[in-house]
Amino acid sequence: MSELIQTYGYLGVFLAGALDHSGTPLGVMLSIAFVTSGDLLLLPTLIVSILGALSADLVFYFLGFFASKKLIKWINKRNQAIDNILKKTKQMLKKYGALFLVWCRFIPFLGRYFSIVFGSVRYNFAVFVIFTIIGNTLITLGFGLPTFFLGNEVNKLFQNPYTTFWIVFATIALQIIGAWIWIKLKKSNKKLIHF
Repeated sequence: MSELIQTYGYLGVFLAGALDHSGTPLGVMLSIAFVTSGDLLLLPTLIVSILGALSADLVFYFLGFFASKKLIKWINKRNQAIDNILKKTKQMLKKYGALFLVWCRFIPFLGRYFSIVFGSVRYNFAVFVIFTIIGNTLITLGFGLPTFFLGNEVNKLFQNPYTTFWIVFATIALQIIGAWIWIKLKKSNKKLIHF
């Protein structure tokens, strides 16, 4: 992914944001590493990264919107457990509304694909876009700014595959801890805002 950013600049940042659906904001962190080396500017990199992630989320939303029945039928043929996951996701969506969309961004590996479910239930498009931007902004700033403040040390770290692995591991751990805190807060406060 770093070659993509290095070769194409801001277009590479956009593509990294769109393609990075691993649940770790590796694309953001690599993009910011180029900012610290002086190749890119911070604000445009953050904005382009958020827009790249939004574009992929819109693709998944419309995939769910237009092809949800066929897609779910095709997936269920291969794995029945997916149906249970979809049902649970729809329950969470009904219970927490748009806040669930923000929270989804912080779920490693699966979070970005919840847009398919939002599309399949025909969730209000304007609310979806607003809260997707909020979620993508939070994850971009949450992982991008610490990377920026670490400065050139980040470039050195990303050059070693072993340390890159541990960086990715740490970001996943932070996301899991954040999800755990959110669940604890949810249990202590039964009334969450619904949009």
